[in-house]
Amino acid sequence: MVAFAAGAQEFKPIDISHFIDRRLDSYKPNESWAAPPRGRQTLEGVLFEIVGKIEITGLGAARDGRFYPARVIGIPVGRKAARLHVLHAAGYADRDGTPIANVLMNYADGERYSMPVSYGLHTRNWYVERNEQKAALNDPSSVVAWRGSCSDTDRMGVTLRLFRTAFANPRPEKEIKTIDIVSLFSRATPVIVALSTESGDGKKFEPEKFDDSRYRRELNVRVEPTTTAVVQVMATDPGRTYKFGTYTNAPNQAVVIDYSPQMTRLQLTVTSSEYLPASTNLQKEFPGEITVTLNKGNQIGGFVRTRAGKPIKDAEVIVSQVTEDEPGQFVETDLAWVKTDADGRWIVSSIVGTNFHRMNFAARHPEFVAADFQQFNDTKGNLSTEALLACKAVLELTKGATISGTVVDSETGKPVPSFKMIPGKGTREQTLQWDRSNSIAGWDGKFSFQLNEEDTTKPFGLTIESPGYVPAVSPQYTNAGNYTHHFRLKKP
Repeated sequence: MVAFAAGAQEFKPIDISHFIDRRLDSYKPNESWAAPPRGRQTLEGVLFEIVGKIEITGLGAARDGRFYPARVIGIPVGRKAARLHVLHAAGYADRDGTPIANVLMNYADGERYSMPVSYGLHTRNWYVERNEQKAALNDPSSVVAWRGSCSDTDRMGVTLRLFRTAFANPRPEKEIKTIDIVSLFSRATPVIVALSTESGDGKKFEPEKFDDSRYRRELNVRVEPTTTAVVQVMATDPGRTYKFGTYTNAPNQAVVIDYSPQMTRLQLTVTSSEYLPASTNLQKEFPGEITVTLNKGNQIGGFVRTRAGKPIKDAEVIVSQVTEDEPGQFVETDLAWVKTDADGRWIVSSIVGTNFHRMNFAARHPEFVAADFQQFNDTKGNLSTEALLACKAVLELTKGATISGTVVDSETGKPVPSFKMIPGKGTREQTLQWDRSNSIAGWDGKFSFQLNEEDTTKPFGLTIESPGYVPAVSPQYTNAGNYTHHFRLKKP
């Protein structure tokens, strides 16, 4: 690895590419996370390798339906260092001084060192809000390392920023084996963009002890019999219940669930393709470990086919059920996920009882139009209780058609931020009749519109409308298939 040297210092980026949740180059040009520089960058005198971002869950995002991992562990380092440099930021604001994450150095000899990251001390919201009361950081080793903007933030009247924090290593003579990053469950979402080590004249010192049990706890969930299972978690804290992650275990291994001490209830739903789902409700004081026992269930199954009866191999079948968690509060839980074999057959052995009325059977395949099936609208008897229990249920997928492409301003070439897609169909002799009742919204200059097979028996097409532009019409298509069309909208 090429190092950047400044005097006696030498900076070496740490490879976090295998731990990021999303690459920055995957964002659209107008989106905020497309704005930071990428690749090897020297910011505030420190060499970083910027590829993507690691987001650790915060309660603000979790309560709004966006749950990120509560921990990222085992980032390889494999060298000594005087300091660790962190390029980071936060999503959502919080009170100054609130610990939001803990960065842990794991030394080769087994010793660990905690470096808590606090809001207002080391980092702030990466959006510079217009009403921000205080921008300065209270840590002299933390500075703003980058500022920028994009078309989305320009429209909102805000700017962007990333921070660089230098953490002194109390054991510079020891090799740092790995680094862990764990959430401390504040409102803010910790975001790590890059890490880099600095060699040089480090001094050994006795660090302050940091006890994170005030901010986070661990629950170990073991599954019996030992099998691969999925654990879905719902959390309740004062005033709100929300999804708190989905975990998958390996046989003979426990699922570790990190949670906030302020939570008053955890509801766990454990599912496996071979067993009945099991639910456990924990109230107030949670134990450190629980065991969930799974029992065998009824076997159901069937086939995924075309309307002509041809089997569809490698189709995904997702079986889910809607239950009433509390009066007036309904939760949809995935019971099983399986793929069809060469004969289009699928089988699930984890179903309780024989009442399938509240179940949904979703069938997905990239070459067909996705579809959902329920007993209450099954007019052919393909999904009857008898057919499901005999493993002879039939889920039919159709080829249909997909029209996709882009919508841009004809003068600037920039993506049109919002528009409406209106399908049309007719006969070969007539112009298309536009069906506004089935129109859908599109965003950021890209679209994909699906039509069922019956909608492709006559000519079909698509109209794009957007305020301030003249409507544009696609060519007429006459057969099922995948079509691409690029709309260039003109102003009146």
